Amino acid sequence: MLKYILTFLAGFVFASALYIFVIKPMDDRVSWQGGVHSGKVEAQFDIARRIPSALGSDLHLADITNSTGILTNIFLDVKDATILVVERNGVKTLRDYDSTPKD
Repeated sequence: MLKYILTFLAGFVFASALYIFVIKPMDDRVSWQGGVHSGKVEAQFDIARRIPSALGSDLHLADITNSTGILTNIFLDVKDATILVVERNGVKTLRDYDSTPKD
């Protein structure tokens, strides 16, 4: 009977050590990286929401496309917000791009 109890305790100690020294640190690192990424996305999205009121929302088609019709000078692209760098008269500023304007 003592043999079974010692085998059980040895297995329990081994499993606990494996969890504490291998699995838990790996899980903590993955969780931390996920939190950092989520925070970056939220911060970028918050900036994107504030740009139209701070810098204006006048955006012309000629400001944002090249001859092929592809968006150029993308500063930030997160979730459903796209912020573009627009240069007018030598001054660069940021503008919010909305591919599907809302009425």
